[in-house]
Amino acid sequence: MTIVKNHHGFMTVASQVGNGTEFKVYLPAILTSEHKSAVSSASPHGSGEWILLADDEDAIREATKTMLEAYGYQVLTASNGIEAIALYTQHQDDIQIALMNIMMPVMDGATAIRTLQAINPQLKIVATSGLTTHETLAEMGIQVDHCLLKPFTAPELLFALQQLKA
Repeated sequence: MTIVKNHHGFMTVASQVGNGTEFKVYLPAILTSEHKSAVSSASPHGSGEWILLADDEDAIREATKTMLEAYGYQVLTASNGIEAIALYTQHQDDIQIALMNIMMPVMDGATAIRTLQAINPQLKIVATSGLTTHETLAEMGIQVDHCLLKPFTAPELLFALQQLKA
């Protein structure tokens, strides 16, 4: 529900005994040509940097990977924290930034972040979440370089990555 509200959308619920419940989610989805050109021309590009992307939602993971590759990044993907750590240990000489969702099954992002930081304290980490803020992570004792609240836009992610590269 938080993601729906943050996207200026709304949800309806209709329930009938014996028939079940129907949820409808409404989100604004108009992207004008002005917005498209602003995203492509103003957003910073990568220079072949390797990013470890961990998110349990297939659609988000694949869309983010595709967008990052279109902007010049090389991306390794994981669907949970254990996969992320395994990929990092195999490619730690290549990966410069980890983009970690906080809420994931098997091993959550918070635990995975702590483990990655134990392996390499200099690894740049961007946390993503629909609920967790930078302040909440700090209260949990997790320090990250940047925190993006879902849903985030391509320019927000690209500018966050650019700041980490500077």
